[in-house]
Amino acid sequence: MKKQNILTIYALLLACFLGVWGCDDDNDPFTGTDNYVVSFRLTQNGEVLKAALTGDSIILQAPVGVSLAGASAEVILSENARIMPSPDSIANWNEEALFEVTSASGVGRVYHYFVVRESVPVEGSVTLATQEEVDAFGESGVTEVGGNLIIGRSGSEEVITSLLPLNKLVRVGHDLKITEAYTGIDLMGLENLEEVGSLLITAKGDIDQIYLPALKKVGLDLTVQNNLAQEFVCPLLEEVGRNFTLAGTVRKLDVGSLKTVDGDMAISGFTMDRVSFPRITRVGGTLTVGLADSYTVDFPALEKCNALNVKPTTGSAVFSVMNALNMPLLKEIPGALSIGSCKLVETNFPVLESVGSLALDGSDIRVIRFPALKTIAGNCTLNKLQYVNNLDGFEVLTTVGGSFTITNLATLKNVRLPATLGEFSELKLTDLEGLETLDVSAVKAQTLTLEGSTLTKVSLVGGEVFPGILKLVCSSTKVVTRFPPVFGIKEVGGIDLSGAKTLAECEITSIRKVNGDFTTGTSMAYLNSCKKFVLADLEEVIGNFTLSKMPVVEEVNIPKLQKVGGNVEIFPFSTTCTVLDVPALESVGGKMTIYSWASYVPFTELSFGSIKSIGSTLTIMVTPPLPMYANNDITDMDGFATLESVKEVVINFQSALTSYAGFKKAIDTIEKFTTRSNGYTVTLDDLKAGKWTKE
Repeated sequence: MKKQNILTIYALLLACFLGVWGCDDDNDPFTGTDNYVVSFRLTQNGEVLKAALTGDSIILQAPVGVSLAGASAEVILSENARIMPSPDSIANWNEEALFEVTSASGVGRVYHYFVVRESVPVEGSVTLATQEEVDAFGESGVTEVGGNLIIGRSGSEEVITSLLPLNKLVRVGHDLKITEAYTGIDLMGLENLEEVGSLLITAKGDIDQIYLPALKKVGLDLTVQNNLAQEFVCPLLEEVGRNFTLAGTVRKLDVGSLKTVDGDMAISGFTMDRVSFPRITRVGGTLTVGLADSYTVDFPALEKCNALNVKPTTGSAVFSVMNALNMPLLKEIPGALSIGSCKLVETNFPVLESVGSLALDGSDIRVIRFPALKTIAGNCTLNKLQYVNNLDGFEVLTTVGGSFTITNLATLKNVRLPATLGEFSELKLTDLEGLETLDVSAVKAQTLTLEGSTLTKVSLVGGEVFPGILKLVCSSTKVVTRFPPVFGIKEVGGIDLSGAKTLAECEITSIRKVNGDFTTGTSMAYLNSCKKFVLADLEEVIGNFTLSKMPVVEEVNIPKLQKVGGNVEIFPFSTTCTVLDVPALESVGGKMTIYSWASYVPFTELSFGSIKSIGSTLTIMVTPPLPMYANNDITDMDGFATLESVKEVVINFQSALTSYAGFKKAIDTIEKFTTRSNGYTVTLDDLKAGKWTKE
């Protein structure tokens, strides 16, 4: 029984063995499903680098600065597997690659090959003052500097000729400064640099190429100030954390990945026909385009910059050849937009909606186009635009927060502001020689200033009321012959002639009422050249009324002025006009002050034939209050004989004055009466006692 069982077991084992041996070839280990990499290594310059195999990744660790281009590969696969592409076909092992390993049975597996660079950091700052120190630093294999890295010493006689030993450098935590001690022609040796805190290149030698192919980020400032720099190539640079300054005779530019500059950006000195920053969307500070020799400047993706200044920088040409500035997506400039001294034919900002201020100055602009601009938060200035003859380019402008100034536009004959524009502080028109008629009915400015040669031909027309202040300025040596003729306007918000020093004739007709102040200046600012001063139709001034000195005036005529709501202040006129006569004036709401002193040209007579009330103090005085400046001509106050009400009277240094009888009607309203150094000095009690005239 036992023997039979043993034979049976042997038979079964033999059958199993034969069954396995005779089964299908699919289970043959030499023709199965194995599709993996057993080992992977590269040999470069005799050095063997073995890769780590993790899952589907082939990870090769290599020192920074060691190139794997041209390395030979040794790859061992599972039996009967094959790999595509063939490692022998790979020329540059610095780059990532995908390989498919396929088993004998056709089952594929994809491997991802990539390189991890080994880092050798140095904490703190490093200064390399000589070429020997640069060489030694390179031999140390350092890849990162935690602090500053300064190459060369400013003012030193030691020079550095090559940066090639620095080819392992990947990162500088703070400033990388290349001083004028470096005399090389390029920056070869920094080709692996990926990140710096700040980069400052001030080398003054023969350097003409700035090529940083791996640089991706500058944490703070990127500054290149080298007049010989002809190439600036940083194709991977995406971000500058603060300021970006690029100045040089650049002929080749590649910053195609740069998206943001968080601070100021200034470019100048380029000699390229077209300058382009294709991906910049935002400049956090001021963007300065100071290019004298570049025709076209493109910022196709720019949406916002804090300020934009387009003008040749100091030291470059006075006038730029730039004739095209393309910023099709720029929507907002919180600060100033300033364009000048260039050959731009058209300023076209198709989607710009708001700016802090706007200044177009001294260029060949023929067309102004701001089709979406609604808000100018501050001032708007158009200056020396010799070809601009209209303001139609501001068709949707609603707000100007400051003044709107138009200066030296020789061909502008009509100032037609946008109908959408609301009230703003000042419209200033300076030296517009071609302007003949100004319709103020559409002007919503609080002040309308006409200056210089604008006054040569212009006439003012409008509705009965212009709510703004009308201000004239002509302080140059060129004499302006007349006050602009006024048609249709009967009321204005104010009249200011304090800056009209060279106005020869001031004859204002049509205007009957001034709803604010009327002034011709003060003792220090006055009508130097005026020979004729006539307010033919003026009847009322709601605010203050001031007449300054007019040393050459031959005629002063104010025939209809009846009421002044504020103060009256009048300075002496000339040797020809020594009589102050305001015949229709009935009331003054505030103070009345009349200056008359011998050091100038004193008034000889004061005549206010209709005056009835002065709300506060009547003062007749000289200044400074000294006897040598006393008035020796006025003998009485009969010019105030109709005065019925005044609170206080002050009369000083009128040495010929002997009679106060002109105040008899007002005596009961006078609370205080002060005289000093007059021909007859009295008190209020004296007058109430009837002592009006000196005996």
